[in-house]
Amino acid sequence: MVTGRFDRMRSIRETNGLSGLQDLNESKYDYYAGGHTSNSLSVASGLVFSNQLLDKEQLIIPVIGDGSIANGIAFEAINNISFHHHKMIIILNDNQMSISENFGEFNKLLTNLKDDQANFFKQLNYEYLKIEDGHDLDQIFAGLEKAKELVKQKPVIVHVKTIKGKGVEQAEADLIGTYHNSNRSNKTYQDQSGFIAASHLEAKLKDKKQFCMINPAMTYATGFIDLIKKYPKNYIDVGISEEHALSMASGVSLNQVPVFLPIYSTFLQRSYDQLIHDLSRLNLGINLLIDRCGLNGTEGSSHHGIFDVGMIKNTPHAKIYAASNQIVLKRLLDQVINNTTQVIAIRYNRYFVELNQYESYYQDFDHIDQWVKLNPANTKNKTALISYNNNLILFKRLLDQQQLNDVDCFDAILVHGDQLDQMITKILDQYDQIYLYEEIYQNLGLANEFYRLIVEKKYQNKSLYSYNFKTIPQHGDNKDLLIKHEMGHEQVIEAIKKNLKK
Repeated sequence: MVTGRFDRMRSIRETNGLSGLQDLNESKYDYYAGGHTSNSLSVASGLVFSNQLLDKEQLIIPVIGDGSIANGIAFEAINNISFHHHKMIIILNDNQMSISENFGEFNKLLTNLKDDQANFFKQLNYEYLKIEDGHDLDQIFAGLEKAKELVKQKPVIVHVKTIKGKGVEQAEADLIGTYHNSNRSNKTYQDQSGFIAASHLEAKLKDKKQFCMINPAMTYATGFIDLIKKYPKNYIDVGISEEHALSMASGVSLNQVPVFLPIYSTFLQRSYDQLIHDLSRLNLGINLLIDRCGLNGTEGSSHHGIFDVGMIKNTPHAKIYAASNQIVLKRLLDQVINNTTQVIAIRYNRYFVELNQYESYYQDFDHIDQWVKLNPANTKNKTALISYNNNLILFKRLLDQQQLNDVDCFDAILVHGDQLDQMITKILDQYDQIYLYEEIYQNLGLANEFYRLIVEKKYQNKSLYSYNFKTIPQHGDNKDLLIKHEMGHEQVIEAIKKNLKK
């Protein structure tokens, strides 16, 4: 608000409005465009290092929270900054919270940290200042003035104690992250796809099924808050530690215990090495419950769930499933519940769309390596529309509303796996015009498999229309973003209608 954006605050997270996070193109005061946590110290170190090379005098002041500083990348930066004499003032905002309450022994250390020679940061060759009331501007200004003198000798940690949500009673009392995400729909917490998954797994635990769950700091947001309370022995929240979470899962799998890991699609990116090196390479099992797939427009470019399919497809021995509704989700969970030998991903949007009249197509869904056709079984149509997650149902509604009965719709529940070639071959054998709609980045999902099989099997006269993102979408309303990237559902239907007339 103090950086020239006060008058536009009501547009925050809206299409063409202010970003909810820093944006290099939005303000001269935004020196970086963040989104994922814990990297501020490393970025600051890079600025100091390059400033030295350029003989540029500039005081670098990164800010990091007490939840974020316990992440591995932050510890790596702390280890290097003082060793390489990268002089900066690090503001450590300590409110005992990340999205929810913090986990881990380092949080306890910060709570009891004293300004003496045994101080953790002093032992690592930092100057250390503590501000007990971070809401007292006089204390803040005095502390920063002192830090400006100390930083001439070495990097400085300014440890500021604050209260999250200070001044707003509901926010101060929120210890689980209820207000972390804005919910502009009329959906409830219990409507979340993740909550449905958690409830189904809870029922399995009641039936004495033996498995573990690991969550990197998103227990409430992913729908598992009730389960952790009822089954604390089976469930662990490791805080903002995605890399640790997946390596820990490999250890669980070594003991032949199945493990589920609920995680946002965007945060899975932080643990790609562990996925390959610690799990897939060793034929160890993990059931990834990938939440917030597809566009997450209000969260901005850093939070879209559009990279997980491409990532996991390049992971040996992996399978990817897409749940478009709770019937499919529950069936998938039933099938993978004993998995200890394979990377299996089940991806879903935050909320499912209502099936309504299309529910009957899923009643007999049993074989999870198949696709579901949302048309009568023996149609002679030559045009197919294939998608997954929420999109297929949305397309089917539009086609039915416009009485476009010449198009067969397929819900591609299996997105990657051994049986995929068989499914694609069936499509190529019958259909001449094929529309692939994937709310992911580039042709890294089904599209490149279709292209590959067309070439390998020498299919002739096949028209393949592939819809996906060619660039990373920014923030805004999801529908607006789809239209901007020529992926609006109505836009696709119009293209189909145009080609049907030829």
